[in-house]
Amino acid sequence: MHTRIKYLRIREGWTQDELAKVAEVGRSTVQATESGKFPRPKSLKGFAKAFKCSVQDLYTEDVKYADGYFDPSKPDGPRNSVAA
Repeated sequence: MHTRIKYLRIREGWTQDELAKVAEVGRSTVQATESGKFPRPKSLKGFAKAFKCSVQDLYTEDVKYADGYFDPSKPDGPRNSVAA
């Protein structure tokens, strides 16, 4: 999960401070999570809210967004629309 949080943060173009503000967690929580420490449930909810996905989506291969999804194996690719 720690690599996913960092990946999503970078994908959004956010610094650790910016993610902390959007997720309503401390910068030290972002740093600790990205370093491999498992975040508390409240922090997980904040990360999910910041990335517009569910907490469960943070554990899955394709993280879903409100406007679609992206394939984490293609970090430089655009978000792909979900077919209805």
